[in-house]
Amino acid sequence: ARLLVAQPGRDGISHRSFRDLASLLVAGDLLVFNDTRVVPARFVARKATGGKVEGLWLADRSPREAECLLTGNRLAAGKEFETDSGTVRILEDCGKGRWILVSPAGLSWCEFLHQSGRPPLPPYIRGRRRTLGEPEESEEDELRYQTIWAERLGSVAAPTASLHFDEGVLGTLKEEGIRSAQLTLEVGPGTFLPVESERVEGHSMHAEKYEVPSETEGALAETRGEGGRVVAVGTTVCRVLETLAHGGPPSGETDLFILPGHEFRGVDALLTNFHTPRSTLLGLVGAFAAHLGADGGLEWVKYCYGEAVREKYRFYSYGDSSLWL
Repeated sequence: ARLLVAQPGRDGISHRSFRDLASLLVAGDLLVFNDTRVVPARFVARKATGGKVEGLWLADRSPREAECLLTGNRLAAGKEFETDSGTVRILEDCGKGRWILVSPAGLSWCEFLHQSGRPPLPPYIRGRRRTLGEPEESEEDELRYQTIWAERLGSVAAPTASLHFDEGVLGTLKEEGIRSAQLTLEVGPGTFLPVESERVEGHSMHAEKYEVPSETEGALAETRGEGGRVVAVGTTVCRVLETLAHGGPPSGETDLFILPGHEFRGVDALLTNFHTPRSTLLGLVGAFAAHLGADGGLEWVKYCYGEAVREKYRFYSYGDSSLWL
């Protein structure tokens, strides 16, 4: 993967390889990762008429009841659909495309998804593959859409900034005295909801569960005490660290909406992929750029993104990366 390095007010923009990451950091810096594991949350079902219904698991309500996003026509409570593992039934309409579903007889939702679930690849990846005449997903995605340290099951999207790391990169970082720590944030679909309000402040920010282990709290304090930098690997980690730094508890839910004007207290550098237009993630990057001293914040980010387009960087989940210092 390629790595765009953005240093407003200093070196501007440089184009590097992701394997150069260790040379851009210094001994004593701390990389913080999200150790969440992606649930095989996407499933496909068929109506009695043969019509296709696509589902995305969001959260369990009980072992056999779960809230799911459904895409299909003429959906209603009581409707049943057939899957490879049995019959799924709609129990309740929650509005905005969300429904409470009952899993097939004899199976919990966890068991059903591990039998019939698929990696919840973003729609733009599957759509692009269809355009190219390729299968929407492959067995390879089951590995590629997880980080190498994925552990805590609960997300419906990968913390994609972490997908660039392999054992070789981690080994080089360790050799250079760059430390690492982990926390958990369960990535929900709200992360990728576009901002549809006229002004971004009118967008209703979603809440996501998180947990910061005591070992990570200790590593953060030690890094601060020794004058090192805290590097958030991804926007999910950034939201948790800022929640914690602004007085939030070590575990709970965060609906922190980071926009230009936010006072960053927990993050000194940000490693992240390239985000979609009109997204809350782009607003966060704009806020961090302003914090670093970039004139206009989001305008500087747009300029950097323009350079990335000209240099033919790959965007979004399986794309290249950027480092904001």
